[in-house]
This record gives sequence, structure tokens and C-alpha cells, in this order.
Amino acid sequence: ETIDAIEVAYGDYQFNTVAQRIYDFVWSDYCDWFVEAAKTDIFGDDQLRKKAALATMDHVTSAVLRLLHPFMPHITEELWTLMGFAKNKNVFLDFVPLPARIDLGDEERAKTAQSRVRGIYALVEAGRNLRAEAGRRRRGFRMRVLLLAGC
Repeated sequence: ETIDAIEVAYGDYQFNTVAQRIYDFVWSDYCDWFVEAAKTDIFGDDQLRKKAALATMDHVTSAVLRLLHPFMPHITEELWTLMGFAKNKNVFLDFVPLPARIDLGDEERAKTAQSRVRGIYALVEAGRNLRAEAGRRRRGFRMRVLLLAGC
């Protein structure tokens, strides 16, 4: 979904849209959700789950570097090499194709999974918002008590 939107935006020369979509994906989808969820697998005892999580992180990082390359060629090229994605020192990131859309097979099943994940995201976000609001109220209460006490 993100890659398709980015390719369309690149084709229409809407570079602000490209940058915003990459930013939204990296911070909102990848960091907020996947990386946070993967921590238990990465630091857990199950080596198979750890390898799967790290392989997914490699795949996503590789894709993000390829998508960012037109915006920041020097840093992405350096990261591409340092992170071990450059299998051959003579192959530059300029010549590596953009990431392809992953075919999940059954389209209806994929839509159902996306819907479920969005529901989970909404539930977790609601919980985070409630926790943040409760924390703000408590801190505000403490501040008023301290001010009234003359501290």
C-alpha cells in the first residue's frame, strides 16, 4: 500500500507526498508498531522468532533506504553499504530496484487481516491516550497540591 502510493507520487513528481508517506510509514507503522512489538521476539529465547523479526527488520530497512535514496543519495548509499545490503561493492544503490509489493496471496484474506490490525492499532491508541490523559490529570493534581502547600 505504501510502496504503491509512493511510486504513484514519484511518477507525478509529488515529492512532498513521497517524503510524507515515507515519514508516516517509518514513524507510525514501523517504529510505533512493528519495532515495539518485535522487541519481545528479538530479546526472547525463541531463536526462530528472533531470526524472523530481524529478517523482517532487514527487509523493511532495505526498502526504506531504497525509497529514500532519491532524496538523500549520499547517506542512503553509505548506510546501504555499512549495513551489509551491498553484496558487491561495484553495485550502487542507484541501480537497485525499488522494493516490490509483496503478494499476500488471497486478497480478501489480506483485507481482513488489515482490518483486524487497524482495529488493534485503534484499541492500543485509545489505551495510550487514556493513560496519557490520566497521567496529565495526576501531575496537574500534584502541582496544585504543591502550590497550595507553598512548596
